[in-house]
Amino acid sequence: MRESPDSSRYPLAVAIRQARISAGLSLRKTATQSGISPSYLSDIELGRRSPSEAVLNRIAATLGVMSIFLCRPLIQQQLAEVDKKRARLI
Repeated sequence: MRESPDSSRYPLAVAIRQARISAGLSLRKTATQSGISPSYLSDIELGRRSPSEAVLNRIAATLGVMSIFLCRPLIQQQLAEVDKKRARLI
């Protein structure tokens, strides 16, 4: 069985994997169409590596979504952390 990344630690990895599955694409096909190796995409989906902006844009295009859609969980997580820090200061 394939490992799954922890969504709280790797929100971008989880978002990419979920978008790929929702698009009905295999890891191999997504990687090939994005111009990266399947092992690199696997590492991205497992949170072992982070894609460059260019690679993220190619993955998003392959999945038929905007890259900001894939980044949204990461942005939300970072905003929540800022809110927690702000609350401690008050």
